[in-house]
Amino acid sequence: MTSRLLLQHIWGWCRAIPFPRQLISAVILGALAISGMLAMQMLGPARPVQALPGQILAWDIARSAASSTGVEIASGAYIPGDRMVLYIRTSQTDRAIIRTWVLMQIEPFADRLAKMPERESLTWVIDFGPTPSQQESLTVPLHRVIDPAAYQYISAAPSMLANSEPDQNAAPPPNSAANPPTDQAALAPGGIILLNTSFDPAESNPSPWLPLSGDWAINAGIYSQRDNTGYDSISMLDLAPQADYRLETKLRLGEGKMGGGFIYNAPDKTTRAGAQNVDLDQQGSILRWGRYDTKGAYVYQGSIKLDKPINDGQWHTLRLVSHAGLSVVALDGRELASITNSSIQGYYGLTTSITKVDFDSVEVTTLPATAKPATVP
Repeated sequence: MTSRLLLQHIWGWCRAIPFPRQLISAVILGALAISGMLAMQMLGPARPVQALPGQILAWDIARSAASSTGVEIASGAYIPGDRMVLYIRTSQTDRAIIRTWVLMQIEPFADRLAKMPERESLTWVIDFGPTPSQQESLTVPLHRVIDPAAYQYISAAPSMLANSEPDQNAAPPPNSAANPPTDQAALAPGGIILLNTSFDPAESNPSPWLPLSGDWAINAGIYSQRDNTGYDSISMLDLAPQADYRLETKLRLGEGKMGGGFIYNAPDKTTRAGAQNVDLDQQGSILRWGRYDTKGAYVYQGSIKLDKPINDGQWHTLRLVSHAGLSVVALDGRELASITNSSIQGYYGLTTSITKVDFDSVEVTTLPATAKPATVP
């Protein structure tokens, strides 16, 4: 509209000038008018560029996180060829719960994230707790977001900012050369064996086992789950809940499509709701881990393919160390996965799914709270 009025004024002015001059003036003023309109377009607001898929994905994750209870601020950004950056501020105060919450937030977007370039990563910065807040930062390759073992965590608190000079007398952090990352470090002196059973019927009466589902029986020193048609066959131990402990069993897979393993960190020993589990899948070719929601429905969280399936009719040793908000799983002495705990303590037991599984022995050992956390390199 402004440009139109400007041209009308120019035309009226040119008509008042004699013809020869009128023509010259019209050409000059026309050029000036066109230049003015171009300048106005250049100085006006730039036309927005269409957002990249990575930026849209970052916004979608941030929008989803913002709907969670306690989240006060959530935002996301994307740097093509480098990384996705997310930030939240939450009133949650438990660092272990926050780590689990992050995995739950990412899970619905796992398929979209897996399609991102392998060289790109995710950095998620979380400020939490009352002011002055603490901070948790995590980094993971975008194509490995469903693998808890792929996450790297950096924790910070306001007290860490008080002195920028390093403390030469401070103890080396976990995972340093002075503290090698192995669950053997967790078995420091002071651990107590709560249970060490080879399933001899004369060992204990009454039995410490509380079967919740499935067909469980002890025969000739072997505890067997004999039904290969049902999912989540569970037998809990009637022992006190623990926060720092080790579970170890010798198991042998029989007929079936999946396998068996542990249920642990259960809030209640009479139900699987809220518990975590780690077990074998696809006829012993995959180690997987997950949790049960408040209604008892299974939620998959991650898995790792084994070099060789263990449905070979032989005994294999499965071990889990749960300590300091983290659990490490090992099969036949080889550490395979590091899992963030949904809860820092709970009840525990054995589980199978659509497979007949024999258990030759089970050992439960408590660990001192000062033990170094177990991690997988």
